[in-house]
Amino acid sequence: FKGKDAVDIVAMSSGHLAKLDLPSPDKIEHKTLSPEFEKQWGLDAARFRGAHKLTKGRGVRVAVLDSGIDMSHPVFQNTLWGAHFNFVGRDGFPWIQAGPPMVDWGWHGTIVTSIVAKYAPEAQITVYRYLDADSQNDSPLPLVVTSLMGAAIYKAVNDGNDVINLSAGSGLHV
Repeated sequence: FKGKDAVDIVAMSSGHLAKLDLPSPDKIEHKTLSPEFEKQWGLDAARFRGAHKLTKGRGVRVAVLDSGIDMSHPVFQNTLWGAHFNFVGRDGFPWIQAGPPMVDWGWHGTIVTSIVAKYAPEAQITVYRYLDADSQNDSPLPLVVTSLMGAAIYKAVNDGNDVINLSAGSGLHV
């Protein structure tokens, strides 16, 4: 790691812990949004319906920092995507295009991204996968995940995103 900064070292040294086994295509169950989706209290609490009278996100770049995404989900059929970025599972620099595919074992990233796609349908969405939802709480991963969270925030800002969505936290004092 000679000559590398802290972000490079964290990103390069954490990927070997990621779960990268892809499920067989016949094992993937594509789920649709619940018929109750439009009735969620959060839609009114966050004033999404009123916001749609003003904008639906046209020209806005949204970064979703999470556990990845299942882009085959039907809710994403008309989504405008940015160039996704995967910190997990790399054995080299994370910004190199070659490497493991974007997967979402925990479905959290897919769920969060579906909310953005549904309520900012004209925005460009870029997913920054910084954690593996299966093993994020296994020791010593909380420290690694928290470090990668910081690196993902830095990368999303550097990429020029207008909004960063981070639906996570950490009990660590870092």
